Amino acid sequence: TDAGATWVNISAGLPNRYVTSIKTSEIDVDEVFVTFSGYRGNDFIPHVLRSTNKGNTWADVSGDLPQLALNDILPHPTDDGIWVVASDGGVYATQNQGQNWLRVGTGMPYCPVFDMEWDLVTHRLVAGTFGRSVMTFPMDSLEINVISGADEEQVQLAALRLVPNPASSATQIISNRKVQHWELIDAQGHLLKEGQGQGLETPLWLNGMASGMYFVRATIGKSIVTQRLLIE
Repeated sequence: TDAGATWVNISAGLPNRYVTSIKTSEIDVDEVFVTFSGYRGNDFIPHVLRSTNKGNTWADVSGDLPQLALNDILPHPTDDGIWVVASDGGVYATQNQGQNWLRVGTGMPYCPVFDMEWDLVTHRLVAGTFGRSVMTFPMDSLEINVISGADEEQVQLAALRLVPNPASSATQIISNRKVQHWELIDAQGHLLKEGQGQGLETPLWLNGMASGMYFVRATIGKSIVTQRLLIE
């Protein structure tokens, strides 16, 4: 913290693997993220560690990431609730503090991604891959939906809206394809409510819910779509 004059070892509690990326939050000066890979030792367990006190203590936020080596991490530059990692099988993102990770978008092949950057001019996430050139994804879409387990056709069928949003007493889960199941999750990843879909429009009652940011996760066909909901 003094421009390199002195250094403090903050490795206590970190896995014995080689560091692939370390990033600090652009929002919280005390927050830092580290990714590791055990690929060279035939270990594919993903490791994402987060500290909220400049590395004095660490918490594992790898959640349900697939068994892939991790190569980079990017906390969102304006939304501290969104983190993105580059893996040996594509790009994954979390919107609930690392408890659940979903593959970002479609069109990205299952190939190693070694570097990512935010392009704040064109408002896109830029990913450098091994063997498949440079690929981009709109940041606006990342801030609203993270789509998992779907091809291009499935994504078009799995469009999801919450109306109204922000909401107070109730909102409607609206899709152009039947919602099989939905879940309401708080910002810490706790499941608060769940139910079966009711066709293309499913009411979600919010009476008694505290104001704040929540997530609605819906199963639509072969896709799982997550959208943020603001309760006023």
